[in-house]
Amino acid sequence: MSASVVHTSAPTHAHYTTLGLDNRKVAIWAFIGSECMLFVSLISTYLIYKGRSVIGPFPHETWTDPSTGQVFKPILNIPVTSASTFVLLMSSLFMVLALAAVQNKELPKRTRGERILGNSQLWLFMTALAGTTFLGFQAFEFTSFVHEGLSIRRNLFGSTFFTLTGFHGAHVTAGVIWLSTLLAIDYRRGLGSRDSLLVTRAFETWTHADDGFWQPGWQAAADAPGTLTRMPDDERTPDHDDDGAVFTGFGERGRPAEEVSREAVDAAKMWLRADVPVDEYLADQLLLPIALAGSGSFRTTRPSLHTTTNANVINRFLPVHIGMQQESELVWKVAIS
Repeated sequence: MSASVVHTSAPTHAHYTTLGLDNRKVAIWAFIGSECMLFVSLISTYLIYKGRSVIGPFPHETWTDPSTGQVFKPILNIPVTSASTFVLLMSSLFMVLALAAVQNKELPKRTRGERILGNSQLWLFMTALAGTTFLGFQAFEFTSFVHEGLSIRRNLFGSTFFTLTGFHGAHVTAGVIWLSTLLAIDYRRGLGSRDSLLVTRAFETWTHADDGFWQPGWQAAADAPGTLTRMPDDERTPDHDDDGAVFTGFGERGRPAEEVSREAVDAAKMWLRADVPVDEYLADQLLLPIALAGSGSFRTTRPSLHTTTNANVINRFLPVHIGMQQESELVWKVAIS
């Protein structure tokens, strides 16, 4: 009687999902998707409240504090912002070169140019250096803004700006730490094609924090002079920094700046003539809290389509009735019961 022994090796666990995708890549893309949702909400909040600040400092406009007479200059420094944005975009290029160098580590490097392009340590270091330089720019900007009177508590612009760019800075900081770790691994044992997924994760995370969400240049363009005319009603509420109505006129291609300003002026004149405490934008925002309280009323100008739509939705889902009655040519009464 004879016996034979067959030696078999354990199967390699490839970490693949039923869709044929590596579950680690699925995880990192799910993470990036959640980050997209976070930054979309932050950017949307910035856009919604853009131009709604009643008190300065403002991004591109000089503002004089009526109580002290202090003059606040425009806050945003476009040359500094442009330089920091260029540095961050270059870091994306360096990260692409680092990933290519890791993936092609085993290929022969015959020329000096190939050796430079194939040096993963160089490009990882350059990426981390560019990220650190960008964070230095951001620290300089934040410090300058605070010294010039803009803080996260000062006005709506300060709150949304510091929150959005602060979260982005935190992501860049995490990216720099990750890259520094990869650089240390590369110096200690070397990174090769077997580590490409690890570097790809850093690449994808870095790139989404870089090109996808850094918006100072875009924000500056959105706030650029000529696209918006703001007329805060400071005279009606002189004792309250955060109260008052804001009247806006938005520009578009081919529309004269005078026409944009006239639109804001006409809206302000109409509200002043109506002599009501609530403007059309605040009227829309007051409906839900008053409905939740049970009852209440206020006087406003002609309700906007947004206000009437909001009232119809609230009427469907809450046990209240929202009525709108015209009292005069310019005055309407909104009652919730």
